[in-house]
Amino acid sequence: MQLNDEKVYKKIFELLPDLILITNHKGEIVYGNNQIITWLGYDLDEIVGHNVLKLKFITTRSKLLMGKNFIRRFAGQKIEPYIIDFRAKNGEMKSGLVRGKMIKNDQGKTVLNVSLVTNVTKETNEKRNLQFTEQKYKYLFDNMVDGFTVNELIYDGKNNPIDYKFLEINNSFEETLGLEAKKLVDQSMKSKIPSGLKEVFDHVDKFCNVVKSKEPISFEVYSKKLDKWFRITSHCPADDQFVVFYQDITKKNRVLQQVKNNRKELESKLSELEDINNKMIERELEMVKLKEDLNRIGIDSQK
Repeated sequence: MQLNDEKVYKKIFELLPDLILITNHKGEIVYGNNQIITWLGYDLDEIVGHNVLKLKFITTRSKLLMGKNFIRRFAGQKIEPYIIDFRAKNGEMKSGLVRGKMIKNDQGKTVLNVSLVTNVTKETNEKRNLQFTEQKYKYLFDNMVDGFTVNELIYDGKNNPIDYKFLEINNSFEETLGLEAKKLVDQSMKSKIPSGLKEVFDHVDKFCNVVKSKEPISFEVYSKKLDKWFRITSHCPADDQFVVFYQDITKKNRVLQQVKNNRKELESKLSELEDINNKMIERELEMVKLKEDLNRIGIDSQK
């Protein structure tokens, strides 16, 4: 059996673990190996002779990408491997990494496009899930109401914590504290935080205890410069790192203070009323006693 025997090449194609699709210059599929059955569950007669861009099991986004790359490849441009998505006959979504090669005739004209499609469904799903998770948490990170920072302790030559560095800062931090994140990220707290805000940030010892004990802490501070109250909560997610939430509790504290002030004012009013009431009772008692005394000496108190 000769190596150039068509049956040999066909056998090799069928043994390959990848899906092979050969299309002509019109985009019509002229050959496909049995991986279309194994991988996607379709028979060859369901795809051979059909335009690859009209196959219903290829997603719209993938068709647009394939069409663009098909034209560029036939124009002689080099196309880097790219990923397309399929819907298998059982409804499952599959992903394939496409690598292509053009075949030319004896006159040097491109006549066929050979696409080798590797099943990367598992890897793609894992990557997309990771990206989705990262995007989801980044969205939550950037859009949470409280200011939030990820920080790392800085030690001196004797391994004593002396400062900390800002690693990540969310959008709400800027709005809550009035500081630009880009000027703080990868910088130390003591070198960048204004002296008027030290009472909000300079808590190295407390944060060091969080890192050592892995126990969260929460405390309140007042910034005279901002005229705001903050509840600061810190946790330790990794060695030498800690996160800090900055919750603006100014309104809450002011409402509570107003309630206290109103309570004091109310208590003061009640005390005044009680004094007035007691005096009125004393006066009534005096009047009763006076009437009794007058009656006793024979003077009619009604006159």
